[in-house]
Amino acid sequence: MTCFDEDSNPHGMTISSFNTVSLEPPLILWSLKKHSRLMPSSWVELCKKHLIHVLERPQEDLAMHFATVKADQFNGIAHKLAESRTNPG
Repeated sequence: MTCFDEDSNPHGMTISSFNTVSLEPPLILWSLKKHSRLMPSSWVELCKKHLIHVLERPQEDLAMHFATVKADQFNGIAHKLAESRTNPG
């Protein structure tokens, strides 16, 4: 799961599970290990929108990267802003 905070800083973490709760209103449920070092992550509450990325088995290294606490989660990870983020209008 990734998001951008109010200062456009990217944040990310690997979640344990993801489920749809409701289509109207759009609600989801995600889980994280109870004693994870990633909780509580204040950015989860600060970000207005979150992206869920579904990874395949060959992307296990990426999942493990975001499953650990790092000062800069995106350091060394190739990424780019989506058109909707760079042009919100």
